[in-house]
Amino acid sequence: MQPGDLLWTPGPDRIRRANVTAFADWLARERGRRFADYTALWRWSVEDLEGFWQALWDYFPIDSSAPYTRVLGRRSMPGAEWFPGARLNYAQHVLRREPSGGDVLLHVSESQPLTALKWEALGNRVRTLATELRALGVEPGDRVVAWMPNIPETMIAMLATTAIGAIWACCSPDFGERGTLDRLEQLSPKLLFGIDGYRYGGKAFDRRSELRRIAASLTSLEHLIYLPYLNPDDTTLPVPSARHWRTLFDRPAVGAGQF
Repeated sequence: MQPGDLLWTPGPDRIRRANVTAFADWLARERGRRFADYTALWRWSVEDLEGFWQALWDYFPIDSSAPYTRVLGRRSMPGAEWFPGARLNYAQHVLRREPSGGDVLLHVSESQPLTALKWEALGNRVRTLATELRALGVEPGDRVVAWMPNIPETMIAMLATTAIGAIWACCSPDFGERGTLDRLEQLSPKLLFGIDGYRYGGKAFDRRSELRRIAASLTSLEHLIYLPYLNPDDTTLPVPSARHWRTLFDRPAVGAGQF
């Protein structure tokens, strides 16, 4: 196979500012490991799995509430076991950047203009929602699922779920009803986040009927949280027992020190 034309390559300044360059500099300074180029660094990462991932753990560093016993427990694939014994939380690591301020997310869609979500607002909403999920009885290991598009509220719901140790899964609302149930039923979810519909190609797609049937078909479901995304001002609920997304935030924000 003949190589193709090189379309783009980073310049010296971009390479100097790259995260992988900072990691390589750290390896040289802290571990005495020096690599001639990216290919050499990559080769080390696949030939010395434990050395590479140990270094990456220390470089960030990863915050674990319990120590791991070794880097790689089982090597079999599938089924490899990384850092056995460690206990860590994904949401905690994401929100470590909250004090840096600034924007964390930009979002635009056919339904909404370009909006920015700041780190502080993200942290406050994640902690507030996680507190409400706990009050609803969601515990570590419970399954929380969503029937939502890629919007800021979905990221907030995912981080709130993982913050309390529950398991998250999500399907896009343009999935068919049967396809959605095929994916979600096997998880036996305790709680479902769902929207009223979405807009695509200039057309509005009302999905409330499908949401009602999906919620009724999930026999393990205890709670439905409803987000009116297509019609944000809608206060009606698809089923009487559902909770409206907006009401979950009708309380003082939960600060980092309170969670």
